[in-house]
Amino acid sequence: MSILKRTHFLNMKNLLLSLCILLTMRGVAQVNLVPDANLEDTVFCPWAENQLPYFWTSYGATPDYLNGCSSALNVPNTPTGFHSAHSGVGMIGVYNYVDPNSSGWPDYREYIGAQLISPLVIGQKYYMSFFMSFGLVLPASFGSNKIGSDKLGMKFSTIPYSDTTPPALNNFAHLYTDSIYTDTAQWVKISGSFIADSAYSYIMLGNFFNEANTDTLYFGGTNYFTFTSYYFLDDICVSTDSSFNETWTGISKFNNREDHFTIYPNPANDRINIGGLKEVDEVYIVNNLGQTVYKRKMSINENFQLNVSDFAPGIYLIKVKTDNQYFSKPIIITH
Repeated sequence: MSILKRTHFLNMKNLLLSLCILLTMRGVAQVNLVPDANLEDTVFCPWAENQLPYFWTSYGATPDYLNGCSSALNVPNTPTGFHSAHSGVGMIGVYNYVDPNSSGWPDYREYIGAQLISPLVIGQKYYMSFFMSFGLVLPASFGSNKIGSDKLGMKFSTIPYSDTTPPALNNFAHLYTDSIYTDTAQWVKISGSFIADSAYSYIMLGNFFNEANTDTLYFGGTNYFTFTSYYFLDDICVSTDSSFNETWTGISKFNNREDHFTIYPNPANDRINIGGLKEVDEVYIVNNLGQTVYKRKMSINENFQLNVSDFAPGIYLIKVKTDNQYFSKPIIITH
């Protein structure tokens, strides 16, 4: 990607994030400060590593985004076996630990990160949680190697990181697990709280502990290159409301139910069909400058077709409002 295109793309993401901040401040009392906390928003179906959902980027190495729309990185038929997302059809997979004997992979970790909807307030108490599940089960023909590990966690930062400039392994995270979870059939909720000591603007997830401070459980095998510990992440929450954080599971009226709205075709060049809208108050279309270019009140169970032939080519967000919550999907318009 050229520098010009990359700059334009990053500017677009920042503008869309700013819009998300405004919408959240206007309508939602119980705020989750994590953008796309369900890991559902994607411009295209992922087919390779490091292709992450909207608002999320790699903060170290090459994490995987898996989505039900993909054939290569499908949910629930993942490359490591059958595994459903905790909610919806999107989740992220990260290497939490790699055996140091693995050739060329000393202290290898994978991280995901995003800019929070608004910075944390110094002195404010925050409640946080995420769901995790053991993901890597290699076939016996490949060496039958897998490792369970602990210390998968959440950490906040005042600066962003990238795939080539990961955070330091300083044996600290604001939330992490000291238990080794190896059940591939269950999702575990990890939760806690802390008082913000800085105006943190970024959230990241992964293992921030070195080898000496990470406990592991080996399942046998002889191929050291495949001694790896892989976990799925989903439904991430940061809130000032303890009860909201305690009860929020990522499942809403628009997740895992037939009333999740649909958009087709995508990309589109002249018309967009929007269907499956139930109990929806309003529909917005937002351009890459964060400007609302279309707004309409909706009726229950209404399907409609929108003429976008006059819209400039580009990436837009279609946002719907229901019960003072906002949900969005990206749409690409071409001519």
